[in-house]
Amino acid sequence: MRKGFVHEASIELERDGDPQAPGAAVTVNLCGHWEHEGACRWPHQSNVGSRSGRRIGLRVVFVAEPADEHEVRSRIARAVRDGKLDGPTGVSYWTVLTEGPSELSREETTLAAELTSK
Repeated sequence: MRKGFVHEASIELERDGDPQAPGAAVTVNLCGHWEHEGACRWPHQSNVGSRSGRRIGLRVVFVAEPADEHEVRSRIARAVRDGKLDGPTGVSYWTVLTEGPSELSREETTLAAELTSK
């Protein structure tokens, strides 16, 4: 049975970097492209939760079978650590300050339940 998880990262964007780019990079790594047809193998949602200058807090809520958690986290971490996305607004670069597992907030628990039904 699928379960909800969170992966969190603190990121510093390069000048003129798109704050949505790291989340789009996660979707590319999990689904092949930020615009894709069909359901996600691992439904997820990336949110920029905080912003201070060029620093952002990214939280990725995803649902997966517990046996797939490590693979999904590895893909998310790789996407975030790559630090680059050639996206719809141009090329964005960033540096990861910290990243790793986190706990679901109350709101994210609701979101994870919604994602589980997809």
